[in-house]
Amino acid sequence: MTNEHIKSSLDQAREILSANVVNTLKRTRDVARIARAITIIGCIDRNYTDSILTLQHDDGGWIDTEDTAWALAYLQSIIPDDQRIESAKRWLEDNELTTGGWGRSLRDQLRIPITSIILHFCDFERKHKEAFFALQDTWVGDFKMDIKLTYKGAFYLLGSHGFEPNDALIKETIDFLVENQNYDGGFGPWKGHPLGSDPWSTGVCLASLCTFSDKTGSEVLDRAANWLLDKQLDSGYWRCHFIDEGSSYAFWGLKKYYDDVLGLAE
Repeated sequence: MTNEHIKSSLDQAREILSANVVNTLKRTRDVARIARAITIIGCIDRNYTDSILTLQHDDGGWIDTEDTAWALAYLQSIIPDDQRIESAKRWLEDNELTTGGWGRSLRDQLRIPITSIILHFCDFERKHKEAFFALQDTWVGDFKMDIKLTYKGAFYLLGSHGFEPNDALIKETIDFLVENQNYDGGFGPWKGHPLGSDPWSTGVCLASLCTFSDKTGSEVLDRAANWLLDKQLDSGYWRCHFIDEGSSYAFWGLKKYYDDVLGLAE
């Protein structure tokens, strides 16, 4: 693995994901798919901005919490002072569960990935400490289960960044992810999962561990990055059921490794 190899991989993935966004805009109104990809690859294009804004509802949100979270994550970096951004923030705040955190709707339970995406990517005027503590409590409950999912632990780490998490829980979660890295270097929902390592889980786990790289052994990060490089298709995608979602997360993990661990931010 060389730095040039990683950069080439990122460039190739960025190019195919950008092209996919153009095609997705022509055939679907799936805001989460569009905004997720362009947020993660760091794309700035006013055409995308306008396309997403035309799908915003009068109440400030999009179809659901996940759509609104990704739309806000992208738009706040492009038009931070626009009133429509404030409307989106109010919509998310109005749709936070009474116990803290977010599900798909107010009738849902807290979803670790959705809550973590909002806490990690969305910039509010006030820190959502209630949401963070609810996220932490939910992960503590999941962590006690016989079957623990790596990606939930990874999302917890991502959602806790910028808050004051329980240091012991952070260490236990990192240790759990390290222990559940597959022998090939990738990650699945858990070590030894019947389907093996996958780019979605590996991308999320690598992104989270890179966020806490000072607490994670470099060998773990190197092996995960190598797995992603080895499994990238000639097209630039990674093989995943939802190929643009899986490839977006794979890109994110590899980009975090390139930026945060190798210190080669583009």
